[in-house]
Amino acid sequence: MTHSANAVNQSKKLLEKKKHGNAQFMTVEEIERVYDNVKFGNETEVGIIVGHDKSSWLVDTSDHNLLLLTSLGGGKTNG
Repeated sequence: MTHSANAVNQSKKLLEKKKHGNAQFMTVEEIERVYDNVKFGNETEVGIIVGHDKSSWLVDTSDHNLLLLTSLGGGKTNG
């Protein structure tokens, strides 16, 4: 095996060892624990709407930060 082929094999082994993460969508239980389910017409808490179904909003009322990216005229402000 040449020096360059050996280096490539070692790099591949390092990458395989350093693979990490197990990203997945939230489960129903996690959604219910993290977000408030607010029925339409009963919007009294301040928060960020992160989803909805046929009769309610999913609202994040935590004090976490949010980065909102949208084009010009995308509705970021009321003015």
